[in-house]
Amino acid sequence: MMAYIWWSLPLTLAVFFAARRLAAHLKCRC
Repeated sequence: MMAYIWWSLPLTLAVFFAARRLAAHLKCRC
């Protein structure tokens, strides 16, 4: 369980920042 949290937390943050960056990029393009 601890290993799952250890791997899922950075992965979730990476996906969150990537999605936010993509949303900002699309907003700037539009």
